Amino acid sequence: MKRSTYLLVHMYESFSGVVQHKMIGLYNSRDDAESAILRLINQPGFKDFPEKFIINEYELNKIYDDFEALNFSPT
Repeated sequence: MKRSTYLLVHMYESFSGVVQHKMIGLYNSRDDAESAILRLINQPGFKDFPEKFIINEYELNKIYDDFEALNFSPT
């Protein structure tokens, strides 16, 4: 049985051109990660860029030998 975890990050380019990123947490399901977004989306540090939350799924106990697979791009 494949088991996964869902990594939630918030990453954006600030008005000054600096890339900012925050690792929010790891979740058991995509629904749990999306619920976290709903709790954070209007909070300081997130509300100026509400569309910049990213959820990536990672399989547990898997060796990722390709660093491209561990990027923070939207899925």
